[in-house]
Amino acid sequence: MLLTSPWLSVFADTAATRKEKCRLAVIGPGSRGRFLMNFLVQNPKVEIAALHVIYQPSIDEALKIAPQAKVVSDYRKILEDKTIDAVVVAVPLNKHFQIVMDAFDAGKHVFCEKPLALNLADAREMLEAVKKANVRH
Repeated sequence: MLLTSPWLSVFADTAATRKEKCRLAVIGPGSRGRFLMNFLVQNPKVEIAALHVIYQPSIDEALKIAPQAKVVSDYRKILEDKTIDAVVVAVPLNKHFQIVMDAFDAGKHVFCEKPLALNLADAREMLEAVKKANVRH
């Protein structure tokens, strides 16, 4: 699904597309978030613009990958930022639902690390929210 999302068309070959960049925020750049960041920074059409993390060792390691990224302690500050196109959610599973729902409410495109939700009811509610928000997930 990630590769077919239209908002990710900016990742296509730079010679075949406009020179736009996708400004991403990583919410939860712990070990899994940093694993994803290592791939994202290799793409010249991606800018990791912000990080939400509260654990200092994770901040230090994430900034080695994306030194220009702004670090915030409240993920809602990222969602308020109109210059952020999309968020990568790589927090513990019990936090996925609220962060993803808030991101949809803010009109952000979302890539959420698996599993999406703790239960089927939450997953269905997230699906309905993405349909209403008219964003990609």
